[in-house]
Amino acid sequence: MNRVLLLLSFIFFVSLDIKAQFFDFDIPSPFIAPRKVEETLITPPAYKGGESKMNDFLKEHFREIRSAGNVSGIIIVDCRINEKGKVYDCAVIRKLEPDLDNEAIRVVRKMKFIPAKRVDKKVKGKFTVQIPIRHGKVSFLTVKTVDV
Repeated sequence: MNRVLLLLSFIFFVSLDIKAQFFDFDIPSPFIAPRKVEETLITPPAYKGGESKMNDFLKEHFREIRSAGNVSGIIIVDCRINEKGKVYDCAVIRKLEPDLDNEAIRVVRKMKFIPAKRVDKKVKGKFTVQIPIRHGKVSFLTVKTVDV
């Protein structure tokens, strides 16, 4: 008899927990502790002056690598930005050619950013820089296509 009562009470509490998961009842579950969820507003880091100024900076500071030859593609550099807006860590995610990758890291380390913010407090953040390379040089040329 005790086993039956224990089994029925267990089924009752488990069914309450299952109903609460699917139907969002306001019944507190004895098995799940309530969690406090903090809502924080996070503003990601951004380059000072916007994307067009960043492209100008990359064109100006990226040195032409003669050994690159006819290499074309996109180098993607992932960088970490501290509370002051300076880059403190870089890694090339998409590589093209070792000399171009090293030059990309050199140039990205020189960049200055507006740091990330969490509710008006400056915090560390992450930013990804894409550097398009055409024939061994930085090129932000966009060619418009026309459908015929």
